[in-house]
Amino acid sequence: MRFCFPFFLQLDDAIEIALAHLGLDQPLRPRQRETIVHLLAGKDVFAQLPTGYGKSLCFQLLPFVWDALNINQNCGILIVMPLISIIIDQISKLRGLKIPFIWLKDVNEELLEDLENESFRFIYTTPEAILSNPCLGTL
Repeated sequence: MRFCFPFFLQLDDAIEIALAHLGLDQPLRPRQRETIVHLLAGKDVFAQLPTGYGKSLCFQLLPFVWDALNINQNCGILIVMPLISIIIDQISKLRGLKIPFIWLKDVNEELLEDLENESFRFIYTTPEAILSNPCLGTL
């Protein structure tokens, strides 16, 4: 299934551009692509995929697909993960690619101001951080 987007750029082309931005050259797996198509359509998605399938790539590609399609989405993607080790692994990759992110682990006023005033592509947190900080519930 192919979609037409602004500037006649096809979804598959936008995904290739996004993959290259993240330094990846492998094509998406079918269920990854299906997940991204549904997310781009504004649908809620529950993607139950096996370990190592590339679930994280589904949300990591979105901001770069939006850019490639010239879709102005002035927002970050909120990622709630229960495992801090996965967050650390992912933010180290983002840091290496110089992609803006924020990790909401120790929430304070300064951090919340940064969140309001800066443009972060990815906002990481844990379920515990959301439950223990009422102000995070508004995200």
